[in-house]
Amino acid sequence: MLPMRRALPGVLFLIGASLGLLAEGLLALWAHTSAVEAWIKDDLRVIVFMKDGVSAARRAVAEEKLRALPGIESARLVPSEESLGEFTAGDPDLARSAAFLGVSPLPDAIEFRLSDEGLRGLPDWLKRAEDIPEVGDIVYKPLEVQSVLQVQLYRRLLTLTLALAGSLWLFALAYRLWARAVSGVAAAAGAAVSALASGLGTAAGAGLLLLLLLPVQRRGAVPVWPPLWTQAALLAAGAAAGWLLHPSQSRRSSERLAAAEPKAGGLSALLCAAVLLGALPAGAASPDAQRKQRDLKKIQEQIESKRAEAEQYQKLQKAAQHDITSILGRKQRSQRRLIELRDRREEALGRAGDLSEKLGALRSAHGSGQHLLAEQNRAYALALVWTEPFYGRSELWGQSLRRSAIRARLRLMGGLRSAESRAAAQHDKVRSEARSLEARTSKAAAEVKQHESLYQQKQEVFKAASQKVAQTLQELRELEESARALASFIGDIEKRRSARRSGEAPPIPRHSLPWPAEGKVVSRFGKTHVPKLDAWAIHNGIKIATAQGAPVRAVASGRIIFSGPFRSYGNVLIVDHDAGFYGIYGQLGRMTKGKGERVAPLSEIGAAGPAGEGGVLYFEIRRGQAPLDPLGLLEPK
Repeated sequence: MLPMRRALPGVLFLIGASLGLLAEGLLALWAHTSAVEAWIKDDLRVIVFMKDGVSAARRAVAEEKLRALPGIESARLVPSEESLGEFTAGDPDLARSAAFLGVSPLPDAIEFRLSDEGLRGLPDWLKRAEDIPEVGDIVYKPLEVQSVLQVQLYRRLLTLTLALAGSLWLFALAYRLWARAVSGVAAAAGAAVSALASGLGTAAGAGLLLLLLLPVQRRGAVPVWPPLWTQAALLAAGAAAGWLLHPSQSRRSSERLAAAEPKAGGLSALLCAAVLLGALPAGAASPDAQRKQRDLKKIQEQIESKRAEAEQYQKLQKAAQHDITSILGRKQRSQRRLIELRDRREEALGRAGDLSEKLGALRSAHGSGQHLLAEQNRAYALALVWTEPFYGRSELWGQSLRRSAIRARLRLMGGLRSAESRAAAQHDKVRSEARSLEARTSKAAAEVKQHESLYQQKQEVFKAASQKVAQTLQELRELEESARALASFIGDIEKRRSARRSGEAPPIPRHSLPWPAEGKVVSRFGKTHVPKLDAWAIHNGIKIATAQGAPVRAVASGRIIFSGPFRSYGNVLIVDHDAGFYGIYGQLGRMTKGKGERVAPLSEIGAAGPAGEGGVLYFEIRRGQAPLDPLGLLEPK
């Protein structure tokens, strides 16, 4: 035992010296990691560029949104002129590029310095910044950010180790002083020390396990680190657990647990609820057409129809006159067009020469721009080769400036290429237009001749329409005279018969008379539409289309009171069918009965006259002077 006691001071000295050197090394490593972290953070910047063409107002709004993001330590607005002046001074290629472009290729930017919180949440920070519409490129050095985070991790590990070592040293010192001051409690103190030692060992083991597991749980590129209060609580819980689980404390705890009586109780209930379930026209009987008044006014309506026909021809005459005026206008316009086309041809030839000069200038500028762009791309590629990926804030600005200059030059080259293509297309178009103008001039001359011919044709149409108007007016006068004569003739007969007749004549039963000729009705009684004249005409009778020379028969017995030509009706037979009814048979080709002869029903009285390729019969029935609709009295077919 004596040799061991003599060697104990030397052993303790060696242990103390080793622990002191270890502590000094840890302190030096902690200081160096803190310095490295400060150096890297001093250079670390995140540069946010605005998009091209963003107005000052929108830029100010975007700047406010960016400054409001969490984790920002400082921010500096860098206008494009400031960044351009800083880097073109030392780079002649950039200076030449800026001079060629005429404007700064680098947009406005904001340089941010992030705090530790911002660095840990950098992915979320970048995403929120990219969501701002006015933000363009965002540049930073990812390896520099990763280095800061790793250094911070190592510094925290060293801090934890040093804190744990200091705590153990203080605890040992306090225990030693307490053990010397208090005697007779060595056994109890030994148990307490053993409990605390086991608790601190448990806490240290749990802390190391967390250090191994938690860095695996990452948020983006940032490892999750437990806060200080969590670490302190872990150590305290470990110490308490060691104290309570020590054998000396286990017996006392079991005695207390045996005296306790279990308590039980609890009640739970569930409630449920139900859900609520959650609509004639009467056919307007078209009134029967009232029978038209059978009086002399029908003749006047027919006269009005003829007048309407005359007005229609007058409209045709005016339309022809209008067409003549329009054709003359088109002819004059064609002549002006011919002169204009000749002027345009001369102008096109002049523009073709100007476009040739412009095309040459654009091709020259395009070639010069391509050469300068190739030099700039080569310089940028060399700069990328020698770029330091871990450190160098100025390189971020230089690379961004070169990229922006190349993009601006590419846009300019694209504009030159588009302008060159448009100029070439315009040149070809003008040449083609100049070649086609001669053909268009010939076409315009042909149009002038065509308008002249059409003018002559319309003159003929105008003359024909004028003749037709005169003819229609003559027919109207003849019709008026015929109507007056026929009405006067029948009126005289009716007066003589009225003097001899007593009482009102009985009406003719409907659909009781035979047809005067076989054929088809082509013109009905009353107001009818004439398609070729686009007008309405009033007819006092009907026209029956039949074969030329077809027999015409009397529809009832009677006496012929007129036989011969009657104005526009042609050859006419008027039969007095007694009882105040008269039958008028017109447009006859020949008459087989004469005036004064009696006729029987269906007896032949003549033949149908010619009309086109066949024959025609005009048939009219009057009661006194009033015309009646023959189709209402003839037998139905």
